[in-house]
Amino acid sequence: MASKPYRTTMIFNEETLPAALRRTHSTKSGVWGVLRVIAGSLRYVVEDGSGVPVLLASGDTVVILPQQPHHVEVTGSMQMLVEFYDHHPVVRPGHEPAEEADRTEPSGTRAAYLKERQLDEATVVRVVDTFYGRIRRDALLGEIFDRMIGDHWDRHLQTMYDFWSSVMLMSGRYKGTPMQKHVSMTQLTEAHFVRWLELFELTVTELCVETDARLFMEKAQMIARSFQYGIQVARGELPPRISARAV
Repeated sequence: MASKPYRTTMIFNEETLPAALRRTHSTKSGVWGVLRVIAGSLRYVVEDGSGVPVLLASGDTVVILPQQPHHVEVTGSMQMLVEFYDHHPVVRPGHEPAEEADRTEPSGTRAAYLKERQLDEATVVRVVDTFYGRIRRDALLGEIFDRMIGDHWDRHLQTMYDFWSSVMLMSGRYKGTPMQKHVSMTQLTEAHFVRWLELFELTVTELCVETDARLFMEKAQMIARSFQYGIQVARGELPPRISARAV
């Protein structure tokens, strides 16, 4: 069975994470969840009596079982989303989260995370500049971006430096709410997102070592899925987020 979510939440940060996810909640019967940390770190607590928190760092995932009480604790700057499945998901191997008490040097710290990367701010800038240079020349995407951004490309690029620095380097510089800026773009279709990802993959494959390019793409794919869902909701094609208690 293909492991594909039937729904993905928007990307939450430490400020936009709903209060309902910070307190005890669970999925419905027959619904599995996958919590994915895109940037930063957080604590995930399964309320099974032990109450031992699991420290999740950027790139970590955890499967949420049906009707399993749990909650999320914010520890600082972070970005995360949740995917929902009607079957037990097959999660792509990544970082293995461990109980926080077992970690002598938590991998959720920025220093520990950066030890695993061959990435720096200069590379992030090159990726952003090259990618958006291709976007602006692209027959499908160029006109859309130019119409939305107008004469403010310098400001947009600076925002994207901050965004990808926060996502990839855990810098915490980006404090915006990207979903709000994209849900109004209801003219976007799957073809636009496919092309966006094609150009992004071409760019990171060209400019980054394989491991960093792969991580860039994992983040980009999660972001694209989140934006697609938000736009579909705005168009009335999908129901809005289910009530907090049922998440």
